[in-house]
Formats: sequence, structure tokens, C-alpha cells
Amino acid sequence: MAGHKIEDARALIRTVSLYPEMTVDIVWLRDQDQFSQKVTLAEDVQIDRFGNKYRRGLLGVALDAPQSLQRSGVFEAMGEAVSETVTMVRLMLTATGQVIMGVRSLDDLGGPVKIAKVTGEQASLGILAFIQLVALISINLGLVNLFPIPMLDGGHLLFHLFEAIKGSPVSARIQEMGYMAGFALIISLMLFLTLNDLQSLVQ
Repeated sequence: MAGHKIEDARALIRTVSLYPEMTVDIVWLRDQDQFSQKVTLAEDVQIDRFGNKYRRGLLGVALDAPQSLQRSGVFEAMGEAVSETVTMVRLMLTATGQVIMGVRSLDDLGGPVKIAKVTGEQASLGILAFIQLVALISINLGLVNLFPIPMLDGGHLLFHLFEAIKGSPVSARIQEMGYMAGFALIISLMLFLTLNDLQSLVQ
């Protein structure tokens, strides 16, 4: 569906939620036969106990996605952790791409203020919800750090790539200009997100 391989109900629900009021291609197998269909997903706006609003897409079918906890061995748990991390990264990249393309509202972005607010809310729900949020934030920060922006690790990797292609290091002047541009971009983004957070709090 929409470029995502879906293997269970939970993954389908999480993927569908990213495309409210959007038309997506769905391909499925039934008895070894392949079918495809364009579907326009519905929009559902939910308000949690803290007053936060969330837009999500709905496919229009009811699925059972059990939330019960199961014990796993060490190696099985590591494999599940890797699989969950890969899934979360794909969903984050999809959401980021939607923001860049203007499909998703900038109001969905959050900065330090919103992170602090949500952290307090999740902590009040129990240790499991708090750990899940910490994992989500950690993966998010790690992903952002790999973006090809100078001053971030992704920017350093980009300079190394240019060096490998060019056969010689990028000039110090170009690196300096890149770092200045990256710094300005990061500061501008942080200011925008902070202002966006403060505006959402007073609404």
C-alpha cells in the first residue's frame, strides 16, 4: 500500500493513518491472485485526554490489532526491535516527505516545547508509554542527524562522499560556507518550531 509492504493488521493501521483524505494504491494477494485498487481514505480527527488533536486516515474496515504483551527471548526481542525501528523510520520519512511536499500541515511538526509537553503527558500514563515515547524521540533524533545538512553527521558524510567522488577533500572555504548555512538552517528551524509550539499551546 502506497509503497509500504504490509504484513499484519497493526502495520496496516499505522500506515493508513498517515494518509488522511488521500488517494492511495492498494495491492493485495488473495489465493495467490493479485488485485489492485485506488482508494481515497477517510479522515478521522481524534482528541486525546490531554486535548491534543490527531488527524489519521481510515480505510473503512475493522481489524483486530491486539495490544497484549508477549514475552520474547533476548535474540527474538532484538530482532523485533530492529524490525520496529525500521518501520518507524519508514513512517517518519513518509511523514517528513509529506510536510516537505505540502501535503501535511506544518502544525504537525513539534519542537522542544511540544516534546516537553508530550513527555509529561506520556509519563502520566505509565512507564510503558514513557519508554515508547523515549524510543520514538531517540529514533527521530538519530534519523534527523543523518540528514545531509552541514554540522550534522549527515553533512559530514556528504562531504566525505564528495571527497570520494572528487578524489580530493572539499576546500575549507566551501566547508565553512556549508557549516554556516547548516547552522542558519538549524537555528531557523528551531525558532520556527518553538514559535509553532507556543502558538499551539495558546489555541
